[in-house]
Amino acid sequence: MQVDLLTTAQIDRNWDAIVEMLAPALKHDPEFDTDGLYGRLMDRSTLLFHGSEGAEGLLVVSVDDEGGDLIASTIAIAGRFTGGPKQRLSLMRQGIRAIEDVARIAGCKAHRICGRDYSRFFPDYRRFEGARNGLEKRL
Repeated sequence: MQVDLLTTAQIDRNWDAIVEMLAPALKHDPEFDTDGLYGRLMDRSTLLFHGSEGAEGLLVVSVDDEGGDLIASTIAIAGRFTGGPKQRLSLMRQGIRAIEDVARIAGCKAHRICGRDYSRFFPDYRRFEGARNGLEKRL
């Protein structure tokens, strides 16, 4: 899987399609606001990654400072995959590994995933409190 950071221009130009693709992932969070997300993507406080080559997916990632440690959080994963369940699992793991690599390079101490329950997809992550279905991996 190829994972690329989308620019603000790419996000702005494709916003309607982005919202449509993210809708299934965001419906699980009644407090999620697409207008607020757009603003955070435009000011780069939240990043949007696009996955391709075997998938057409989006990963929404924020980075927060917690007591001096940078923590990357994938707050939404959405998209379509080619192949069956094993291929989907492989592609999702590749996408998350790519986010972990970027987070590690950026100095993040951990990566978190929240929202849907992905515990079976990412067995090297441990549960954490503070987010619905929160999972964390120290980097």
